[in-house]
Amino acid sequence: MSSGIQTFGSSGAVVFRVEGNVPPQAVSMCRELWFDRDINGQWLVCAARQRGADVGAIVVTDPRVGDFIAMLAELVAHPDQFTDEPRFHSPH
Repeated sequence: MSSGIQTFGSSGAVVFRVEGNVPPQAVSMCRELWFDRDINGQWLVCAARQRGADVGAIVVTDPRVGDFIAMLAELVAHPDQFTDEPRFHSPH
């Protein structure tokens, strides 16, 4: 897995479908979502209704979660390399 990906996300709106209630209830929303690494190598996960408006963010300090986000970046960049559904394992 490459550790070179420093940022990834949408450059425009993405429609999400979120399910989780009992009985299942679908909620559709339009958000921009992006992931950035800071100078310390920690991931910042951001979501916005529109870029610059109603922005929320999470600073990821757990290295295992950071490893997962790095693997997610590789999945987004190279989905053909994940056709055998590899299992996520963090060495931390």
